[in-house]
Amino acid sequence: MIISYGLKFSDALNHFFMKKLWLLLNLFLVVTAQPGWLFAAPATSYSNLFAAPEKVSARGAASPDELAKTVLLAIQENNMSALNAFLLEDKEIVLLKSKGSEDMQAYLENTTAPDLQNNLRRNYQTLIEKGISQTINWSDYQVSEARLGKGSAKNAFLQPLTIILTDKQNQPLELLLETVKLNNRYYLFRQLELKPQKKI
Repeated sequence: MIISYGLKFSDALNHFFMKKLWLLLNLFLVVTAQPGWLFAAPATSYSNLFAAPEKVSARGAASPDELAKTVLLAIQENNMSALNAFLLEDKEIVLLKSKGSEDMQAYLENTTAPDLQNNLRRNYQTLIEKGISQTINWSDYQVSEARLGKGSAKNAFLQPLTIILTDKQNQPLELLLETVKLNNRYYLFRQLELKPQKKI
């Protein structure tokens, strides 16, 4: 009887393991039947591979107000490099030559983009030094208005810009800029200076 009981137990155990093995085999077949299961890349790698590239900021300002605020921030932080995206480069000079009057074309014929950039850097440095000599605390000021003037009849894209700044006491300062508008973007051209204050 003991032998019979042992055989029954052994048969039951074998049946149990065979059933488990059968289930595992079926599960394995289902998984391997999926296309590309062996070489499937992790989800993170796949998403990174097809992720959209980061947007690159456009050159120039979309509006006079944007240009005015950027100029003031560059002055407040004493950081001329913050204006690099608003300085003309060779490709913009070529476009100006194609649109400008004969006088403008003649001027640009002997003027390079680095010439214009260096001129504006000198104007910027002069502005900073003038602010120091007049004890102007630029951090007290904010842009009140960016007033864009009309371009000349010969060069409509050449537009003067007056930036009106006010402090907490509503005391005004005015910055005078010369800008060019190309492809609906505004760039600094030749002028960047502080308008002389009226003496009371």
